[in-house]
Amino acid sequence: MKNKTGYLKVLAAALIWGTLGAFVRWSGLTPLELSFLRLAVATFVLFFFLPRGERFSYFYSKSYLPICLAGLLFALDTILYFNAFQLTTLGNAVLPYNMQPVFMAVLSPLILKEGTDYKNLLLFALSLAGIGIMLYPNLVQLSYSDAAGIGYSLGGALCLSLIAIIAKSLHMNAITFVYYTMFTATLCLLPFIHLSGRLTLPRLAIAAVVGLVHTAIAYVLYYDSLRTLKMAHVVTLSYTIPVIAALTGLLLFKETVNQYTIVGGSLILISGLVLIFRS
Repeated sequence: MKNKTGYLKVLAAALIWGTLGAFVRWSGLTPLELSFLRLAVATFVLFFFLPRGERFSYFYSKSYLPICLAGLLFALDTILYFNAFQLTTLGNAVLPYNMQPVFMAVLSPLILKEGTDYKNLLLFALSLAGIGIMLYPNLVQLSYSDAAGIGYSLGGALCLSLIAIIAKSLHMNAITFVYYTMFTATLCLLPFIHLSGRLTLPRLAIAAVVGLVHTAIAYVLYYDSLRTLKMAHVVTLSYTIPVIAALTGLLLFKETVNQYTIVGGSLILISGLVLIFRS
């Protein structure tokens, strides 16, 4: 039962993150502005969910260094990913970012010493093939801006995979981990932030949604699932994000969904369903 709940949490986080690109476009804010605001909102909200004695105590614990590293990585991840949306298309930004599970699959056995289930490896390979098929048309003709956007997206994916591994190794409560990570990331960005006069009420509302839903809620769900699921399972289910992003682009921005997206997305969804019903 715990596994089923964990799977639902990963899928819920994937559903939320699959719509992130749309909110980034709607915000009209610079990557640095939106990065800072989302982190500040998430920190503010989670502050009230922690007992008063835990709001700063971990900065004096043995977990201080890995928490600070996770916060620094998250600040870097956010800036890289949001910059990718400014440089290339929604699909080009989202699909490489979902190579995060690949980095996790490679690094987690080395760092976390998790055992290998070869049936799950087959499902992982199926998901990876789906990502490759979806990404293929976008790699045929790339401009310099597209290549830079894809590079930024991959850099963000690497940062996020390292954060997930840190979260898995610390065995902390998910809300506590996300709060301290966001708090540290906010402090990292604070010296560089200069909010412009473009901060209208609608844009602030969108930033608040990104901070509350796409950051605080989604990351709590995701990191809480790591407590009960193997990293390989999380990896496979995380591949549903580009499928949701493709549907978001189709429904909201009338972006084309070609045969590559359909075939690749089908492989990803099949592998995720098989993984859930196997458990």
